[in-house]
Amino acid sequence: MAPQPPQRSKRPGTAVPLLCHRAPSDHPSIPWRSSKGLCYAGAVSRVARVLLAALVLGGCSVATRTIDESTSQGPTADDMWTKQVVAANGRMPTFEEKRHFEDMLGERIAKYLREHEDAASNTLTLQTFRFLHQVTVGMEKGQVEVLLGPAFTTSDDAQQMATWARRHWPLIRGRADEAWGYPFGWFFYFDKGKVVAITQYLEGAPYQ
Repeated sequence: MAPQPPQRSKRPGTAVPLLCHRAPSDHPSIPWRSSKGLCYAGAVSRVARVLLAALVLGGCSVATRTIDESTSQGPTADDMWTKQVVAANGRMPTFEEKRHFEDMLGERIAKYLREHEDAASNTLTLQTFRFLHQVTVGMEKGQVEVLLGPAFTTSDDAQQMATWARRHWPLIRGRADEAWGYPFGWFFYFDKGKVVAITQYLEGAPYQ
């Protein structure tokens, strides 16, 4: 009888590598070393993604952080809309829903640019407005509404704006005459109808 290879001892609690016995032609997209080599990335990464999704949907704890920042670039219309759909429905948008949203957004942007020559000729904001769909400093109130819809709260009271701006208020004080609030902690500060500052404060935001 041919001698048998020595068996590796298995300590309690030790993970055992998954052996791949398939021939290369069975699954050519999954790399392997030999007929008894370790199976690699393709299958493992898919399993990992499924397990992660199950943990999140099952309510398991996920590492979070607090966002508290002042920025010149706010959210994109696409990202804001997607997060609102997920928050409302507990799922990602369907392909049809996303296509309908993009078509409607494109029509609103084109209409606004036709009716507002100043916005159409502003080289500092035109590209981000038309192609990136992102709110940035220098945009007009109307552009913010086109991208994100109506604000859920507004104020021209300095004390209220200071509360929203938190630690960033010293940099905004005296520069803003109105502020608009949007979901996920976004606030836009205006002076004479144009965005002069953007802040976000959001507790429990997932790490990205």
